[in-house]
Amino acid sequence: MPIMTEPAARKEMLLVGKRLYEKGFVVATDGNLSVRLGNGRFLVSRSGVCKGDMVDQDLVICDQNGNTIRGKRVSSEVLLHLAAYKLRPDVLAVIHAHPPVAVSFTLAGVSLDEALLPEVVMALGKIPTSLFAAPASPEGAEVIRTEILHHDAIVLDRHGSVTVGKTLWEAYHKLERLEFAAKVTHLAKSLGEVKALSHEEMTQVQKSLERYKANSSDRCPQCGGPAHNHRSIVPDSVKSDQSLWADLEKLAPLIKRVIEEGRM
Repeated sequence: MPIMTEPAARKEMLLVGKRLYEKGFVVATDGNLSVRLGNGRFLVSRSGVCKGDMVDQDLVICDQNGNTIRGKRVSSEVLLHLAAYKLRPDVLAVIHAHPPVAVSFTLAGVSLDEALLPEVVMALGKIPTSLFAAPASPEGAEVIRTEILHHDAIVLDRHGSVTVGKTLWEAYHKLERLEFAAKVTHLAKSLGEVKALSHEEMTQVQKSLERYKANSSDRCPQCGGPAHNHRSIVPDSVKSDQSLWADLEKLAPLIKRVIEEGRM
């Protein structure tokens, strides 16, 4: 997908910012959004603005070092965004939000990286949790470096989340999936023991993908829309069984082939 024009990026950022606030993924002036404009320039939400009330003047253009080129003071989390762009040339948009249920998991020391929901595993793979870093600190960019290379959705310890995509809407939808996974997992754990996907169930997922590959190469088997790119699909929690791990190793490249022309 080509880099968005600045007018299109501005329009999308205002719409996604409003959606983030309305859905409770950010509160007050929390969170920030950005889009890669090309030529070392990035469109970023300014510091200290409610994402639900943003207007065009609240959007700042900065360079690859976080220096303002045009507009007001850039978001205090800009270094986190720039780290994602630097490490992932394929990333064109980044959202840093504060999804409440996902963040609550980090307070309890509970990970979201189990293979529980097939749709979430297929769309996001493992959902890692970063090490702790104080908000708006340079360390915030450092703690995502290892994870962002292989994952499109990361939970920030006691802080929030980072999701990336080809567009802001794509990054937003990954945020929705992340919070959905947290909500369902929380409900399931409140009811009793939670079962991860078994070897047989993951094999079914693989067969489903093989059928999809035979029938189409440009539609998503989950949503019917354009096919999506998937990065690390295999959660650590399912790697202990060697035969399962062998099957899953075959699954990842299959998914990549099926959807390599799309986005997620």
